[in-house]
Amino acid sequence: MSVYQNNGKPLSQQALYQQKLRQGVYDSPGKPSVGVSSNASDTAALLAASSDLTVKPSYERTKAAPEAHTAALAAKKSETKAWSRTSTDPHADAAAASAKIAPTSSVAPELGLPAAYNKTSVYNQAMTNSTNSMTSRSTPDKLVSKHGLAGKPAAPAAPLNIGKISQLADQNSSLLINKRFNPENDYRSGINSSKVDPSAATAAATAPNLMRHGSGHTDAVSSQRRTQTFQASDVVDAALLAAASAKASERLNSISLASDLDIKQRAQVYSKALAAAQRDSEARMKDHKSGMVDLGGGLSLPISEVDKLANLIVQPVLDDLGTKADAQRDTDAKQKRKKFELLQLHQKSKKEDEERKVAEKAEREQAKQERLAGHEQDKLEEDEKVKQFEAEKLAIVGEKEKELEELKATHAAEQEELLKTKTENEARIEEEESKLIADRKEELENMQAEKDEILRPVNEELEVETGKLNELTEQRDSVKAEYEETQKLNDERAAKVAEMKKKLESLAESIEQHNTLLLEIIPKREALDTEVGELEEKSAAQLLNAGQSKTELDKDVSDLEKQKEEYTSAKATTKKDILAAHEERVIDAHKINNELPEHLKETIHEDKLLDTGSLFSVEKKKHVAEVPEVKPVKAERDTAKHRKSFREKLSGMKHSFLPSSKSSENSGQ
Repeated sequence: MSVYQNNGKPLSQQALYQQKLRQGVYDSPGKPSVGVSSNASDTAALLAASSDLTVKPSYERTKAAPEAHTAALAAKKSETKAWSRTSTDPHADAAAASAKIAPTSSVAPELGLPAAYNKTSVYNQAMTNSTNSMTSRSTPDKLVSKHGLAGKPAAPAAPLNIGKISQLADQNSSLLINKRFNPENDYRSGINSSKVDPSAATAAATAPNLMRHGSGHTDAVSSQRRTQTFQASDVVDAALLAAASAKASERLNSISLASDLDIKQRAQVYSKALAAAQRDSEARMKDHKSGMVDLGGGLSLPISEVDKLANLIVQPVLDDLGTKADAQRDTDAKQKRKKFELLQLHQKSKKEDEERKVAEKAEREQAKQERLAGHEQDKLEEDEKVKQFEAEKLAIVGEKEKELEELKATHAAEQEELLKTKTENEARIEEEESKLIADRKEELENMQAEKDEILRPVNEELEVETGKLNELTEQRDSVKAEYEETQKLNDERAAKVAEMKKKLESLAESIEQHNTLLLEIIPKREALDTEVGELEEKSAAQLLNAGQSKTELDKDVSDLEKQKEEYTSAKATTKKDILAAHEERVIDAHKINNELPEHLKETIHEDKLLDTGSLFSVEKKKHVAEVPEVKPVKAERDTAKHRKSFREKLSGMKHSFLPSSKSSENSGQ
């Protein structure tokens, strides 16, 4: 999987740019560019050719980092002294002594610079290069070749802040050391494909906001934990281990082969190397004695000239450092004085705030005392008003008590009238009810006696033919259900009457409770008006409810009487319809029998066809000790005579049924 893909999909242009920026392919636009870019093609080739690519068992530091070098310079004392030579190289002293002793000769020396060599131009160019190098390090300007000509002159360089440089160097060195000792956080570990960033484009878009000037920013970004990196241990597999093992074996074999020389051969090689080193040492000592320094490439310079060149190159740098250090000390002193002045102003402001708070506290205390005095005066006035109000209330309570006594007397008179009316109504109702009950009872006894006399001959026939009346029984049940519903309504009305009686009793009890409460009215004088109003409303409502209930009961009684008459007329009509249907049934039977052949004709029993059973009578089964013996009906008796006797029986049943229903209704009432 490529580092420029995410789950098989290519990254956005912004994400690709940020990835290459982290890997060092591009330089940050805000990063100052000093000298040749480190990623130039020729520079990369030179670095690759001169780099040591041997594998070492542990980390080995070859040179100091630029940040650490800057921190070391910043850690030096701020005092800048003129450079002076405190010690000399013994080889240089020997060369100088030999140069003095050597005789002058008109012959040009074999070693040294030619006569046409211009030393002044070399010194001037060296001084210019050193000055430009220090200036570019302290105030890096953008290269014209990369960024074009400046539109206006650059602002004067700010004084060098040694403290900030030291702090930044410490921070960068810490980040670099952390990156060295924690290589798993480095971008060179690659991109982790198992962890997917939910929005790589968002991270890439916000990355430019994190850019800052300075070389330490790249180290800070590199030291951050990346969400899209994988560890080196994640890609180690059997093939990689086998390849590493093969290379290690090959290296060990080469070392073993190289060490197979015998001791004699190694001694010869060592003696040859020692002789070559001795010759080189003697050649160097000869050059030093002549007072010349070999520059390489066939060039050499006297030691004095080397010292002059060193003085020309280093002294401007030291002077520049001293100047900037003095400027920094002046700036620090100004800031210190400004800070001291701000501290004095702060203390003065704090003191003024304390004095103001003390004055405000005194004013608040004085206002508090004035409010307390005013409150005391208001309290005395309120006490006087309360006393007057209590006196007025006592007078009002006395008047209310008198009105209450009058109201109690009126209420007692009304209660006596209600009780008297109630007693009269109850006596009248009981008298009428007893009279009606006696009449109904007498009429019921007479009808029951007549019914018993009439039904005695036909009891046996009714028991035989009862099974044939199932269809007519359903109609009877419906009529009976209507009657039972009417009876239920009568029971409900009676229950309402009993409920009204209970309400009257509860009213009497509530009146007694109100009388008891009236005796305790003095400690509860504040609620007197409300309670009296409630009693009046309750009494009026109860009287109104009693009148309405009586009116409703009278109306219900009249409605029940009307319903009774309607049911009675409906019953008579239904009875006529049933009897007419029975007669039509007999006529149809005779017609059918006349149409049949002689051998299929049968005797038609009209009494059975006209029999209605117990449809129009309410029978109460009685246990009969002896059943009278009834003679069987002769089959050959006259049809008209039989029909007449059956009609007489039905008329008797009708007379016996009606009184029984009326008596049952009265008993329900």
